[in-house]
Amino acid sequence: MLICGTGRLAPYFAWAYAAIRPIERVIVWGRDAAKAANAAERIVHGDEYQRLPSERQFSVSIVTDIEQGIQVADIISCVTGSLEPLILGEQVKPGTHVDLVGNHHRQHRECDSELVLRSRVYVDSRINVLAEAGELLIPIAEQIFSPDR
Repeated sequence: MLICGTGRLAPYFAWAYAAIRPIERVIVWGRDAAKAANAAERIVHGDEYQRLPSERQFSVSIVTDIEQGIQVADIISCVTGSLEPLILGEQVKPGTHVDLVGNHHRQHRECDSELVLRSRVYVDSRINVLAEAGELLIPIAEQIFSPDR
């Protein structure tokens, strides 16, 4: 599993997926290596809200090159406020689960249009997504993706 982002949500995505999937390895990427190391530490040890059992089922490491993480991940969770695509469709191997939860701006996006076109797209709220998710609104504006998909 690759987690892109180092904020408060990063550990919770690792713990949530590990609760339902046999996660063996969590890789953390962030623009700031110190923040990525801190996020990895929070995943390992928990935080003030979540205390973890001493026995973990997965290893945790950081990666400084996002493409390296993308190439090995079976699950990618992007929890950033990125202005530009971080996850490129050409880098994601077929069958990879990608969730994009950090962006809430019409002009910003965490993935490129190619990834959207190659994917089955599921949303939590059609109304919200079509109002604020650049990941879909930009390909719609480019007339290469339809809200009906």
